[in-house]
Amino acid sequence: MWIGLRPRAVFGKNDTTVLPRIKKLINSKRYLVIGNGKTLVDVTCMSNFLDAVECAIDADVKATGRVYNISNGKPLETGYMMSKIAQNIHPNAKAKHIPQFPVKVLSHAINVMGHLSIGLIQPNLTPYSVNQLTKRMVMDLSGAKKFLGWIPKQSFEEGLEEII
Repeated sequence: MWIGLRPRAVFGKNDTTVLPRIKKLINSKRYLVIGNGKTLVDVTCMSNFLDAVECAIDADVKATGRVYNISNGKPLETGYMMSKIAQNIHPNAKAKHIPQFPVKVLSHAINVMGHLSIGLIQPNLTPYSVNQLTKRMVMDLSGAKKFLGWIPKQSFEEGLEEII
């Protein structure tokens, strides 16, 4: 039998996906927030994900054959998340809000150029990465809590302290 885990935006030591992309939106003077910064998103500290894996390994047979959402359990506004990351990298950086629509159009154009270059250009801004910061993504953790006995222990802020 199997158990599936669906973590949302896992970050931690040696992260090569989530934080590196976000860090590209930050410099010493400003950090970019796409839209109004109020979009709620879930993220997952690596330690929370690993705890969920342990719970899945030890789970009762009644928990098998299902997929469980995993996150920190406390959705964050993208503006808050960006500010916390920016404060750790450049404490004096200020938020600069940029409208969603032009960024989405630009991401599609950059993505097309990447495809046309046959892999010579690796776009930093993709429609997927823009959607990750502009579309609400809040996970229901009730299944993991009920069937795996798992609860997230580490907050976003605690996870960030470990890596920055």
